Amino acid sequence: KGKITIDGTSREALCGNRKLPLTRLEFDLLLVLASHEGNACSKLELFSAVWGHSSEDTLKVVANTISNLRRKIGDSSGRHYIRTVRGGYAFSVSPEGF
Repeated sequence: KGKITIDGTSREALCGNRKLPLTRLEFDLLLVLASHEGNACSKLELFSAVWGHSSEDTLKVVANTISNLRRKIGDSSGRHYIRTVRGGYAFSVSPEGF
């Protein structure tokens, strides 16, 4: 497993040398998580930051997008980079971060 690198200018994310094929929302969610690396973010905080207060979606969209991110990162257990914590998620750029 490689380290995740995020480039906010080009809006690209790499896992090792592999470019991650992320949607706009997936990239935005990853960027928010990474900006709080090592700290828990609640689902509501993530929802507000990525989808906005006026969104018609529900908090379930956060869990669904996290699931898609984990799959695209190639993390079969889903816990090496994005960890589920009570009420939200925490992120580490490397699998050894947790």
